[in-house]
Amino acid sequence: KKSDNYYVEFGAEATKTSKAVKYQVEIPAAKVTPELAEFVDKEVILGIRPESLHDDEMFLSNAKTGIINCTVEITEMMGAETFLYLDCAGIPLTARVDPRSTARPQDEIQVALDANKIHLFRKDTENNETIIN
Repeated sequence: KKSDNYYVEFGAEATKTSKAVKYQVEIPAAKVTPELAEFVDKEVILGIRPESLHDDEMFLSNAKTGIINCTVEITEMMGAETFLYLDCAGIPLTARVDPRSTARPQDEIQVALDANKIHLFRKDTENNETIIN
């Protein structure tokens, strides 16, 4: 939490061979609930669907948070869309993007998470119940 805003931080820890990589996503005001205060400084699970990750320049240029650097591992052209299988600081992600995307395997790209589409789940329970949807 920073002032009146809530953020989710994620990324990789520092190791002997790599620096720590941390990203932040601001939780939109419409998703902030009184229950969210209970999870400040606690681990949660962030979920996002592939169609809510964007690599197009227009979305990236308008995003204020949630921009992450990734390595493209595999591209799968599906006709009306392309799936990008990504490694983002050791976290595997799948993005469903426009078929005109120029991303190719081994490219270093940026993607932006649509913060309005994130889901947060409790990490401290067996059933990972939803915090925000």
